[in-house]
Amino acid sequence: LRLSTDSSWVLRSAALEAMDHISAPGAISPELARISLRLLSDRALVVRSRAVDSVARLRPAGAREALVATALDPANHHGSKALWVPQKALKALASLPSTPESHAVTEKLSALLKPGRDPELAALVRKATKIR
Repeated sequence: LRLSTDSSWVLRSAALEAMDHISAPGAISPELARISLRLLSDRALVVRSRAVDSVARLRPAGAREALVATALDPANHHGSKALWVPQKALKALASLPSTPESHAVTEKLSALLKPGRDPELAALVRKATKIR
């Protein structure tokens, strides 16, 4: 999917949409998995947001770690406020089945629970990590 590297965010977003239509969850090709995970750090916020949807649906190998990195990525925050993408990443994390790596996820995301951080984001962290 050459469009995933196009200079237009609209075409990169369309590439993600096409991937979703040609891939089944759990049966994603390694190339499409790399594309969906790479676009989590796209320069356009709208593409990063769409990439979270794609990763949540397709669940490629490495999805958990990539979603954690996306939730923590400073490009997805403005000051102490999250810019939509971290919320979506945390909701996607909460939808994934628990695994032995879940504890490591909890430790990494605890940075989002510090005083002064976005309260909505903190609530999603608690839900995604089962912290009360």
